[in-house]
Amino acid sequence: MADASQSALHAGSSLEEGIVRFLEYLHKERNCAEYTLSSYRCDLQQFARFLYPRVDNLQLPLR
Repeated sequence: MADASQSALHAGSSLEEGIVRFLEYLHKERNCAEYTLSSYRCDLQQFARFLYPRVDNLQLPLR
C-alpha cells in the first residue's frame, strides 16, 4: 500500500514539477547550498501534502 504522503505528492504532478524546477533554479542560478536546497525541498513537499486533500484539482499553471 502506498504511503498517503507520497501519493499526495504524485497526484499534484504539476505542483511537483514546479517544485523541481524551483529547486533547479536555486541550485543553478542562485548557487544555493545543498542544506538550503534540502530545507526548501522538505518544506515544499510538506506544503504539497497539506494542499492536496484540500484542493479538488491540484493543477497549477507553470510559467
